[in-house]
Amino acid sequence: TINAGDDAEFTITVTNNGTGTATNVKITDTLPAGPTWTVSQQPSGSTCSITSGVLSCNAIGSLAAGASRTVKVKATTSFAQCATYNNTATVTSDTEANKSDSGQITCQKPNLQIAKTPDAQTINAGDDAEFTIVVSNAGPGTAKAVTVSDTLPAGPTWTVSQQPSTGSCSITAGVLSCTGIGDLTSGQSRTIKVKTTTSAAQCATYNNTASASATNHATVTDSGQITCQKPNLTIAKTPDAQTINAGDDAEFTMVVSNSGPGTAKAVTVSDTLPAGPTWT
Repeated sequence: TINAGDDAEFTITVTNNGTGTATNVKITDTLPAGPTWTVSQQPSGSTCSITSGVLSCNAIGSLAAGASRTVKVKATTSFAQCATYNNTATVTSDTEANKSDSGQITCQKPNLQIAKTPDAQTINAGDDAEFTIVVSNAGPGTAKAVTVSDTLPAGPTWTVSQQPSTGSCSITAGVLSCTGIGDLTSGQSRTIKVKTTTSAAQCATYNNTASASATNHATVTDSGQITCQKPNLTIAKTPDAQTINAGDDAEFTMVVSNSGPGTAKAVTVSDTLPAGPTWT
């Protein structure tokens, strides 16, 4: 069993277990379709070649009793060509009936996934906006040399609030890059968090897409959204009577209100009152 991106290799050994000499020994093998196979080890004293996916070893010659020859064939797999490789090699000679033997290699693909989730979908101006990014492998194969990238929403200044357990992440020119995560076997995951503190000026809807890649898996993406709601703070100062007489009370009513949709936080009111009388 191998993973996508690994080398698939078969070893073919032909042996003469008899007491006499096997003459004009040849090996043929129709190799599994898909990847490109090469001869990774030639038998001693002769050469093999692969033409149109068929291995041919036509010059092994004679094998004395107890003698053997070994040839190896290899292919580098890919995600697209990762499959079960069933293969049968055949040996022929002028002195014995044909003999065949089969082998199987199972190539397992990774199932790379990424999830980007807002810690809160709706926040108020002044709150922290935080996304959690989880990259995982649902297997069965191993995802190799996993990386994560994310062009973060423009406006506020983002920071990495949680590093993955392996590797490290940094933000440069608004782009999150996580390297050194390494391989993820089936069922493994890594978690990253990014955060920014919003302001009224930069309070907006933050749409964002994170992506994950592996050397043996195509890029996968997931998106999340945080809506930052601004308050709409107003104040109204109204005289209880616009015209009064000397000796009357002068009174103002002040109403501070928020028509939203966001929450106005830690509201304060100040007023430089008219000079002269004593205000209470």
